[in-house]
Parts: sequence; structure tokens; C-alpha cells
Amino acid sequence: MRGMINGTWHRNLEELEGWTADIATSFRTPAPAVGINPDRLRARPESYHLYAARACPFAHRALMAHAMFGLTGKMPVTLANPWLGGPSGWTFAADASAPVPRATALWEVYRANDPAYTGRVTVPVLWDRERNAIASTESDEILAQFMAAFSAVEARPEVIPATRHRSLAMWCDWIKDRVNIGVYRIGFARNQADYDAARRHFVEALTELDLRLTGYRYVWGDSLSEADILLFATAIRFDAAYQGAFMILDLQWRDFPGLQAHLETMLAVPGVSDTVSFADYRTHYFDDDAFAIRRPGKDGHFIVPRTPDPSLGASAVRPQIAPANIEGFPA
Repeated sequence: MRGMINGTWHRNLEELEGWTADIATSFRTPAPAVGINPDRLRARPESYHLYAARACPFAHRALMAHAMFGLTGKMPVTLANPWLGGPSGWTFAADASAPVPRATALWEVYRANDPAYTGRVTVPVLWDRERNAIASTESDEILAQFMAAFSAVEARPEVIPATRHRSLAMWCDWIKDRVNIGVYRIGFARNQADYDAARRHFVEALTELDLRLTGYRYVWGDSLSEADILLFATAIRFDAAYQGAFMILDLQWRDFPGLQAHLETMLAVPGVSDTVSFADYRTHYFDDDAFAIRRPGKDGHFIVPRTPDPSLGASAVRPQIAPANIEGFPA
């Protein structure tokens, strides 16, 4: 994991004594932030600047909202290169019009905001140009604020936010944990038992979602919602990157008809396909040694992945489970 200690950049925080982080918290950053002004965001989106990367699924949430809500050309975006394996982490070309004009690495943006920053350095970053500081580094918050400010305005698609319905909030939390983070638990597995458990839980989650999406256009029935954005960010990367890079070799997204139909539905939403880059996904996930699953353990052994069994059909990898009952889901 890459980040900073007292304003100094470190390519691998795990090599430092005393540094610990689990998968669920490793994608969060404690960077000091001034917060997002919702009124100014709506009235003057150009007063903010978005740092993102097409390769990153968490930044993808913000990029989808940016494109879906017509912010292209209104709110500037700096896109990081997909290769994260270099000495400086997320990098991009210097831009004289950017908030930190001489910066060529994201850690320099974090340092401009806080010279003594300690923590992870991740995308997305929403920078407040008027206050000359980071407004937010949390993808959930940025997505929520974009939806509140721009959804269903001027013929833009309405995206139902998680805050509007308790049951939808439950769905979003479930997808974040079981799918968005769940697939990373496989990629960061350090032993065979962790891999087997993470893969089993992930397949169970996909199976439940596939059952639900067989009868509905979107996760929350017939309404496009925050849950669909969350799911799509994992779905679009699975066959192109996660399946190979995280050694989930016996599984493809297209094995699940409901999930595949949902992916295709989301690609047809105006603006969404413009945020997709399979080339970036392949570079980001395969040209990097960050994922523990592709490194030997202390005993010299590698994790042995599940691979396809030619004598069995696709249904063999899916557990036979009944759909989970989450209150409020349309029956």
C-alpha cells in the first residue's frame, strides 16, 4: 500500500514498522478536507477540480456521475495514468491550469493540501479551487454530493441516492462490502484459506444479485440508483481484469445472465460508456506487483486458484441459494 508519513511519500507503507490496515479501510484516506459546498457546487461546478483515474473503481464512481450529470466541460478533470507500479504511485502530466500546476504525482497534491499528511494517497480527490484545499477524498461523499446537486436536472438521468430509502441504503452497503471490497479480498488473499473463503463469499454475492436482476432492470427494481453505479464499477472490470489478475479463473461475469444484462443496461445510460477504458484496467491490474495473490507466501508456496472444469457447466461454480430478503426490495 502506498502513502505518506509526515509529508514524505513511501511507495510501500507495509514495509514500515507499525503500519497496519485491513482491506475495508485501506481505500479510505484521512486527508484534511474543507468539505463540499453543495450550493456552490450546483451553481459553479467550475470552482471544483476532480482528480481521478479511469483505472480505479472507486474514482470511477465519481467519473460516472461527472459524465452522467453533464459536468464534462464544466468541472475540470485531471486523469491519472493507469500504471500504479512506479516509484511515485498515481501520476499525470503537469498542467498549468490545474490547482497544483507543477504536480505530476497525486502525493504532491496531498502535500499541497497538508505538508505533514500521513495516510493513503488515493483517487478520487475533489479540490476546492476557491479555498485552495482538498474538499473530499471519499468517493462515497463525492458521488452523493454530485447526485444531490445534479441528478434529474435539465434532462439528466435521475439517480436515486441511498439516503432516500432505508432499504436502498442497505443494498448499497451490501454491494460495497460483498462486491466492491469483496473482489479485492480475493486479490489481497495471503494464503489458500483466505482465498477460498473470499472467493466463496464473492460468488455467493454474485449469485444473489443475479437472481434479483433476472426480474428487474436495476438493482432497486425499475429505478436507476446509487446501487447500480456501485455495482457497475466492479462489473465492467471483472472479465477484463479481476478474473485474471485476482486468479478467479473459473468465473466470468457473463456466466450470470442477470448481471450481464445489468452491465449492458448501464452501458446504455448516456455518459457511462465514455468513462470505460479496458486498456487502463488491464495495465492497472496486471502490470503491478501490489496484489498479494500473485506473490509466494513465506513458505514459498503460491495460492492455487480455482480453474474451469471442462466436464462441468458454468452453473457448477454457483451455489444453490435463495435470494436474501432485504426489506423494501420490490417483490
